[in-house]
Amino acid sequence: MSKTIVEQLKDIFTTVKVKLAAIDAPPTPLVEPEKVEPAKLAATDYTLADGTILSIDNLAVGGAVMNGETVAADGSYTLPSGDEITVVGGMITVLTPAAKEAVEAPETEMKKDMVAMQSHIKTLEVKLSKVESIEARFTAQSQQIESLKEVNKELFAAVELMSNQSIQTPLEKEKSFEDLTAFEKWKVQQNKN
Repeated sequence: MSKTIVEQLKDIFTTVKVKLAAIDAPPTPLVEPEKVEPAKLAATDYTLADGTILSIDNLAVGGAVMNGETVAADGSYTLPSGDEITVVGGMITVLTPAAKEAVEAPETEMKKDMVAMQSHIKTLEVKLSKVESIEARFTAQSQQIESLKEVNKELFAAVELMSNQSIQTPLEKEKSFEDLTAFEKWKVQQNKN
């Protein structure tokens, strides 16, 4: 038995509702990775000739210089080792080694390199987690788009079904001769003649 247009439309719209409900699920949230501060070496205290104590986290350009709890004032400072540093905004901008050849122990240099590499690895891990989060969200959105394409096909089928039916004249239910009114009976007899 063939379904009526109303039954066919009900089936199509039920399918569309189910698919749209699945699509309306909230998208995968973008996971914000935690902020990672670059790893720093432990600060070393240097007592200057005038008695000022400076804490320097990394005796290199870019190292932070503190005077107690405050940022060290801008200027040049000579450390007990004879090294001279220029500080601007609490950061070492120029490092001038002492006149003698200052040879840094390979162990200390390796330790600095390790800290720098660990910091770089942490930064890359954060960036990778962002990329993975974006990729997951992109995949979810791609699936939603595919579902919407299917819903559109269903809706177009419903529109096509309705448009094909609208061209035809509405079908009247056939009545038996006994159920017809007197005028309708007269009309049927006139058409037979």
